[in-house]
Amino acid sequence: MSLNELGTTGTGGIDLGDKRINKRLIEFVDDSSRHIQSSIAQLGDSRHVSKAYYRLLANDKVDSYAVLEEHLKQVQSRAAKHPVVLCLQDTTELNYSSKQSIEGLGRLCYDAQHGMYVHPTLMVTPEGLPLGITDLWSWSRKPKGEIDIKESTRWKEGYERVCELAQDQPKTRHVYIADREGDLLDIIEAGEHLEHPADYLIRAKHSRILADETKLFSITTEAYELGKLEFTTPRGRGKAARQVIQTVYAKRVQLKSKHWITIVIAQEAHPPKGSQAVVWRLITNRLVGDFLAACELINWYRKRWLIETFFNILKTGCQIENRLLATKIRLERLLMIFLIISYRILQMTMLSRIVPEQSCELLFSREEWSVAYQVRYRKKPPTKAISLQDMCMIVSGFGGHLGRKGDGDAGAKTLWKGLLRLADYLEAAQAVNGK
Repeated sequence: MSLNELGTTGTGGIDLGDKRINKRLIEFVDDSSRHIQSSIAQLGDSRHVSKAYYRLLANDKVDSYAVLEEHLKQVQSRAAKHPVVLCLQDTTELNYSSKQSIEGLGRLCYDAQHGMYVHPTLMVTPEGLPLGITDLWSWSRKPKGEIDIKESTRWKEGYERVCELAQDQPKTRHVYIADREGDLLDIIEAGEHLEHPADYLIRAKHSRILADETKLFSITTEAYELGKLEFTTPRGRGKAARQVIQTVYAKRVQLKSKHWITIVIAQEAHPPKGSQAVVWRLITNRLVGDFLAACELINWYRKRWLIETFFNILKTGCQIENRLLATKIRLERLLMIFLIISYRILQMTMLSRIVPEQSCELLFSREEWSVAYQVRYRKKPPTKAISLQDMCMIVSGFGGHLGRKGDGDAGAKTLWKGLLRLADYLEAAQAVNGK
């Protein structure tokens, strides 16, 4: 899968002030995207190339956020084409405890662990199509006893960044979505006081005191019931898929702090034996007038799993925690590249489900799909490009997906494993053809 075209990864239009550096960066992105689990020393066709890649990451002209800037422009362009976009935020830690030599890293949740934190905003459509990364925080904690930045700031500033995007694109509704860690009074206040606030939709962590001295989480009475919501949970992490029926409640309330919010509660009353009830308490600055409006918000919140999949691709697929570089700064430069590659793998995963009949040349070159077709079917490829769904089934088959009736859609894991195999097949075909 070629990832260096302008408008796909958004790296092709980057300008770091040096044409040679620009060219080398694009070559590095392309090589890394084809061999996502290879070390830098294994990239390229010679020791000279791998040394050039190391020098690239050590070059101070390669600004980490400049690498991401062109991608950000493309994300905004894509967002403008949609009436609603969901801005998913979360934090993940990158653990380098076995690599204590990396300069500039800090302690993690456990003092004995060593690494850094990453807090991106991943923009997706309500259908689940990833559009790209719109914002990023990365930091390392200082040693105990030293004054450090208040980490909740990343959530507030993340929301403010979404508000800026909403102001720049008034025809597109931007919805900030966060899990319990994002339940902060600072965001509630910003949602009221900013001149151009974006929507926020946050899973509540705190049962805040209301103006009438009752608690927020006590609002589950039948008086505020809107209806029943039914859906199937996806299988994963050792859990089978199952049907869920939730009772949905919604109410506009005033907090003791005088701020107004709407709480939407989706509560499973009778989970199967041995299963934990699925209960969500979501707060928003939007009015929720009826059952359909509440269900819309709940379904939007359910898209939050995409950012967890995104982190899994970054860590397990791209193996970012196995990378050994001399300093945190160099590691951050590499991180920016692999964030974009991870987004593209997630995009491919979801595109094959959302627009399966589209031509596979939406994501793959003719050489890539032709070679994949020949390897899979042992015959000459058709003149017309196969569908995106068919190509992703071939690639995921390379990665171990059996494609049986009960197996469901290919996941990100089998796709990235398949891409590794495809890269090997391409290299073999090019060698045979003398390329």
